[in-house]
Amino acid sequence: MAPTSSSSSKNMEEDGSTTTVEKKKKKEKEKLPMATLKQTFSFIERRNRILYFIGVVAAIGNGFVYPILAFLFSNSFSDIGGAGDGASGLAEIRRIAYSFLVIGFYAFVCGTIQSGCLEVAATRAMRNFSSQWFAALLRQDAAFFDVHDVAGMASTIGANSKKFRRGLGRKFGEGIQFGTTFLGGIAYAFWSSWRVALVVLAVLPLVSLTAVAVMQINQGQTARASKAYAKAGSVAYATISAITTVLSLNATPEMIRQYMEATLEAYTAAVKPLWKQGIVNGSMLGSFIFLYAVLTLYGSSLLYNDVKVTGCDPSGILDEEDLCDNTGPDVFGSMLGIAFAAQGMSQVANFIEAFTAARVAAYPAFIALNRKVGAEEVIMPVPQVKAKTEESELEMTDWEETKEKHFDDEENPIPQSESAVVIPPYLIDSSSKEGLKPERIQGAIRFENVSFSYPTRANNPIFRGFNLDIEAGKTVALVGPSGGG
Repeated sequence: MAPTSSSSSKNMEEDGSTTTVEKKKKKEKEKLPMATLKQTFSFIERRNRILYFIGVVAAIGNGFVYPILAFLFSNSFSDIGGAGDGASGLAEIRRIAYSFLVIGFYAFVCGTIQSGCLEVAATRAMRNFSSQWFAALLRQDAAFFDVHDVAGMASTIGANSKKFRRGLGRKFGEGIQFGTTFLGGIAYAFWSSWRVALVVLAVLPLVSLTAVAVMQINQGQTARASKAYAKAGSVAYATISAITTVLSLNATPEMIRQYMEATLEAYTAAVKPLWKQGIVNGSMLGSFIFLYAVLTLYGSSLLYNDVKVTGCDPSGILDEEDLCDNTGPDVFGSMLGIAFAAQGMSQVANFIEAFTAARVAAYPAFIALNRKVGAEEVIMPVPQVKAKTEESELEMTDWEETKEKHFDDEENPIPQSESAVVIPPYLIDSSSKEGLKPERIQGAIRFENVSFSYPTRANNPIFRGFNLDIEAGKTVALVGPSGGG
């Protein structure tokens, strides 16, 4: 019995380790591919980069509005209180009102320049993005479309272009603006009352974690929705492009069923993470409220202790020699700085989500854009065929050869349950205007012992030892079964 129990425990350990490995692999597969920052901004042409730079500078200037308002608000109480009654008090109120008017005009100018420049530059970049992507698809060879679904990829150009423009346009400007507000608010809070602002360091990690959680959930939702809608678009494209065949075979119900399955997948991908999104959004807003409560209580306790111990003036409007170390305007200014910084941080999370979605949307474009003349062969994993047939045995043999040729045991581990296809190097650019252009061609055509198969379907030979001679000036028709052409 002892050996049996030890072997069973060993099997349980192996099953547990296998489950852990599978979970780890699943987690690695769920990592979403994104375009690099350089690739994302590469669609902004040189003449639009100046426009984009002006928009970014205006966004930085716009971000300082709230820290300036925190300074004006905190000092307005002591200024009004110390001005006294009568004409001097009205003059002080008038000065403060004009200050707010100037800040409002400054914010209006910066906001207009920010939105205008970034939206124009992002719209032009979106047009450049979609046109380059479409042109790259048109110049691809058959091997590329054997692996990539052309209908699904083409249907995502419009949707991904909108996400690209949104991430590089107004949302990008808002991210720069509110990021500046966050840094400026924190800096002003520490300058005004470092004791009150220091409390932020204890609560800020909670706010940061919830903001990161919001970004990750939105990023995953965007990628899953794009994949599901691409599948639905592929079904619709295939149905419409072959509508006569669909009608002649009475396959309309089947195509409707496939389309409903694809749209149901998109619906599930959009609805499933909503409860998580609600929890993290509520947690982020709750962390802000908790932060305000802590700052209010701590600031009040500082003022109370100073007045109780020293009998100082907390208002800041009487004799400067009797001022408290932490006056009311200082504590209030620090609280406003933290409040505006927290507000800016919540908006930065929206920018990160939009910009991440733009990078995810740009990644499929570079699959086609990077495959140009000089591009090396690419190995793509596909599900391994497990049927015990002669054809599957050939595929297994071909996969073994592929593993030995292209995978290294240490640096490139071999997928356990996957096969692979090799997309050959890109040699001929069909859109190129270079090369020889003979005006007149005359001569015999000879095929001698030609063997050919498509690179992605090496086990389905098209020619085996094919021989054919066509004399000059003759027309020859090759006739065969359906698909033989």
